[in-house]
Amino acid sequence: MVFLVSAPGGCAELAGDLGNDGYVNEADLVLVAEHWLENDAIGCFGDADEDCDVDFFDYAKVAQNWLQNKFVTATALSQQASELNASMAVDGNFATRWSSVFADNQWLQLDLGHERDVRGLEIYWQTAYSDEYEIAVSGDKANWTVVYSTNSGDGGYDNINFSERSTRYIRINCISRATSWGNSIYEVFVKSNDNWTLVWQDNLDSFDPSRWRKATHTWDDNLAQFVPGNVTFQNGTMRLHLTQQQTATRHYAGAEYRTIDLYRYGRFVVRMKASPGSGVVSSFFTYRDPPVPTWNEIDIEFLGKNTRQIHFNPWWDWWPNCKPVTFNLDYAADQEFHEYSFEWQPHYIRWSVDGNTIYVATENIPWLAQQIMMNIWISKNEQWAGEFTAGVLPVYAEYDYVQYYQKNY
Repeated sequence: MVFLVSAPGGCAELAGDLGNDGYVNEADLVLVAEHWLENDAIGCFGDADEDCDVDFFDYAKVAQNWLQNKFVTATALSQQASELNASMAVDGNFATRWSSVFADNQWLQLDLGHERDVRGLEIYWQTAYSDEYEIAVSGDKANWTVVYSTNSGDGGYDNINFSERSTRYIRINCISRATSWGNSIYEVFVKSNDNWTLVWQDNLDSFDPSRWRKATHTWDDNLAQFVPGNVTFQNGTMRLHLTQQQTATRHYAGAEYRTIDLYRYGRFVVRMKASPGSGVVSSFFTYRDPPVPTWNEIDIEFLGKNTRQIHFNPWWDWWPNCKPVTFNLDYAADQEFHEYSFEWQPHYIRWSVDGNTIYVATENIPWLAQQIMMNIWISKNEQWAGEFTAGVLPVYAEYDYVQYYQKNY
């Protein structure tokens, strides 16, 4: 069954587990279908695939849409009331809706979180609908391309297709109302061939001991030792601190946050700000602790001596199989939050910044299951990381969220 998903070590965070039983299964699809049937989203009760027969495949289609939309967020030019805000159009509940003020030229905008391959929308209008509207897409919210338009909209259910394209933002421009009321939508579903399923997301608001551990170790090339106290949470983010303090083995203290479970292949995403400071390294990576027969590691690293650069390292076996690469950024990574990710599959690793592919490796790909990690430390390698002086301390790297996706085959 295509909606069964599993997460190593537990199921509490499974997207779509509406019954909270640890599985995404038929019972969850029925819960979604109940919303569908109760609210008569289209003319034939619950007939999602329009074959004039309400059956399991209709439930599955609605559930697939719901899961696809799980991390879509929405904003609007206006809202009629606080309970009729934009988020109601992407909450998977046909009993809620977005409604604009009673005026033409309004819009509802979707943010997909990162660039995805989009091929259309399904719109479920309330009785207050737009007879003239258009759909525009954008990668940056500044430059928009119209991909669909109509001046003969009749409300109800609109199943819209357009040429597949990679985009992050979608805007429904409601040009003209068909009634004296506003523009109102029960639900919008994005039709995408994006073949990654989000298994879990941690917003790093607080320490989750069921998923993460705070490290206490160090190694020869690290001038700092990791201490749990240097992992803090405030204002909805996690900070990994680097401080001058005596530990059991070092004069400096860093921090490392790592998953308990191991992950083999997937899409690994973080939104973060790097740390400044010559000699300082901050990171997001996967790694397999010894004892293992070979070294397996995939890195996104920032050197505090120049935070306008990003470093990608795939470690397989031992040197010289590691082929690190460096790319220039058009911003300082310690000044702004940005999204960084890598797709790890048996035959490639693809690194991206803000959803845009930067580098692809196709040789010497790690194959062992690994932990997801973030850390901040001091490198002894001055040629690589720069000369460290204690005067740069204290510093920290800041993390907004982590996501783990599995590929659909």
